[in-house]
Amino acid sequence: SSGGGSSGLWSGAGGGAIRVTADTLVLEGALSADGQGAYDYAGAGAGGSIWITAATVSGGGVIHANGGGTGSNHGGGAGAGGRVAVYTSDVLSLPGANITANGGWGPGANMGANGTVALIDTSGGGSHLHVYTSFDVAEGEAVTFDDVTLHGGTTALRGGSTLEVSGALT
Repeated sequence: SSGGGSSGLWSGAGGGAIRVTADTLVLEGALSADGQGAYDYAGAGAGGSIWITAATVSGGGVIHANGGGTGSNHGGGAGAGGRVAVYTSDVLSLPGANITANGGWGPGANMGANGTVALIDTSGGGSHLHVYTSFDVAEGEAVTFDDVTLHGGTTALRGGSTLEVSGALT
């Protein structure tokens, strides 16, 4: 979503949406759904969404749905990070650290909250969630995975939400 404008100042646009469905995705560049930055009293845009379904995802590129930043401490807030979901059934060799949904930068208390990155391995008929940066479960939502592996990332459960893991949590 876009940030709020103020006194005729432009606000940042939201990041939009990208959907990729392929047998093989070799990414050497960037897939970006970043929110646009803003200045002064206006708010920056939130990161958008990226949804990828491919048997194999490889390469050295980057995927990001980061929130836009703000260059002022006059009250304009930075945009929150968006959501990235990558479903693979064979190989994910793109480094997990190359996939982000970070909140935008702003001075003082105007930082945008981080979004969610979900890397889901669907091989073997189940679902294995890999968390490299962050994975948030929205308020009142219930999600279930066979296995969850935290690779230095964080998982947040909002009010009334549940995360059910039927197998290993490592």
